[in-house]
Amino acid sequence: MKKIFLTLAICMAFASNAQANVIVDEYAKMKMDFEQNVQQGKDQFARNKEQLQGLFFKIKSIVKTTTDKLDELNNVQ
Repeated sequence: MKKIFLTLAICMAFASNAQANVIVDEYAKMKMDFEQNVQQGKDQFARNKEQLQGLFFKIKSIVKTTTDKLDELNNVQ
């Protein structure tokens, strides 16, 4: 009878250890996915920032050119 309880206790310990390993593995996967998603978000933000800066400089150039043309037209009259 003692051997049965001892065997049962050992089996439960192994089962708990296996469950703990599964939980730790899932946690590690979730953490890795989260960190990867955060890095992808940072990279996308940097790309968006560069695109916005490019658009800003294009608009600034158009406004400057338009202002210069309007000044020329006003000076001609």
